[in-house]
Amino acid sequence: MRVTFLMVALLLMSASLLAFLLGSPGAAADVRTPRSMVIGHVRGDMPGTPWAGAVAMLGAERVTLGEDGAFRFAVMPGRYHLKICCSEYFQSIDREVLVEKNDVVLDLTANPLIEINGRLEVQRSTPVPSGFLVTAALEGTNVVDRATTAADGTFTFHLLAGHWEIRVENLPAGYRISSITFGEEKVRDRRITLAKDAASLALQIAVQ
Repeated sequence: MRVTFLMVALLLMSASLLAFLLGSPGAAADVRTPRSMVIGHVRGDMPGTPWAGAVAMLGAERVTLGEDGAFRFAVMPGRYHLKICCSEYFQSIDREVLVEKNDVVLDLTANPLIEINGRLEVQRSTPVPSGFLVTAALEGTNVVDRATTAADGTFTFHLLAGHWEIRVENLPAGYRISSITFGEEKVRDRRITLAKDAASLALQIAVQ
């Protein structure tokens, strides 16, 4: 009886050792499954250092863009969401990436943002507080930028060229807007122009 028990125990130990040396089928499959490379480059005609501090995120992976806008990931095959942000120089990039057996090479173009400095003047008999929320919404899209005014009423947007609607969201009762200025130009007919070179825009001004 004891001899039989010892033989069974030895057989079980041998089987366990053999499984450990050969590896389980699942583990072997994982080892044999190669990772694919996702190699990308972001281009854009922008001044300064647009890629400084910007990151690329692919699924749970995250890397910093190189000085030339390059990035790379080593991932298992699958479907991923790629996001590249966040910089005052270019609009964030969002896209879906399908990774199969072969490497994926992405050549992306970033849409440049234009810095627009504005000033909101509000009138009331009592002192005017700072911290009014000003929003800019790109016509026909869900692209929105937000800025909070400083104590002197100044604010800054980083916008794409296009038609925008500007709103002051939290103007208290009893206050009224006396003027909105962009750069050196005071908005009179609630329309100003802003183009890709920031020389001209088509902006519509509205107040809630």
